[in-house]
Amino acid sequence: AVAWAPDGIVEGVEVAHHPFALAVQFHPEELVPGHEPSARLFRAFVAAAAARLGNSDTPGLRSLQ
Repeated sequence: AVAWAPDGIVEGVEVAHHPFALAVQFHPEELVPGHEPSARLFRAFVAAAAARLGNSDTPGLRSLQ
């Protein structure tokens, strides 16, 4: 686990040694814009997807910067 709610419930997990495996128990898309941790999550996801496709010049990535 990498994130917990104040009551101790696990809110986020990631898989070690994987290029991008992350799960969260909330809706970060509802927090962007205005919540920098959620925006960072989306930037990382888009960058990982673009890298997998071999394209670092992705319009979605630019819109989140």
